[in-house]
Amino acid sequence: MQTADGAYNCGGDSQYLFAYHRGACPNLTRVSLGRDNDRFYGSSCTDEVYGGDGNDYIDGWASYDYLYGEGGNDTLLGYTGNDLLSGGAGDDSLSGEADADVLNGDDGTGDALYGGAGGDCLRDTAYTTCDCGSGTDNEECSGATVSCEYENCLSKMLGPSGEDVLDDCNDAADRRPAD
Repeated sequence: MQTADGAYNCGGDSQYLFAYHRGACPNLTRVSLGRDNDRFYGSSCTDEVYGGDGNDYIDGWASYDYLYGEGGNDTLLGYTGNDLLSGGAGDDSLSGEADADVLNGDDGTGDALYGGAGGDCLRDTAYTTCDCGSGTDNEECSGATVSCEYENCLSKMLGPSGEDVLDDCNDAADRRPAD
């Protein structure tokens, strides 16, 4: 683990890591978990976490977090703050929770993306499950299979008050918001 105040190395078998700060937050807490199946619980400060090759559970907790699953079938949780979650290779579960988050499922074919509250952006190359949440969301994908299995997401597509835009990238009639 690296912070503005120093570096801490973690290795060995599967680990449970907890980030905690007393007083002022360092500029950034940076963690590389390695190749094992690890569990990381973030701090109230900004965390930047790289999962490595294992099937990792990464919980950013509070603040603005940057969570990268990398290899393996990972679970990434953003919670509060405008978070960036990137699944990487493998079938990942990404949950932005509160605030405006960016969820990138990347190349897993069985990814599950859950936007939560706030204006989220959900992106993937090929996934099977999405839940837009309660905010004003934007969803982009380039894969052939998109399945919206949750009532909340479906109501956003069909309901008169929904402001979400879903783009399956396979139909010229799809509406895409201006950048």
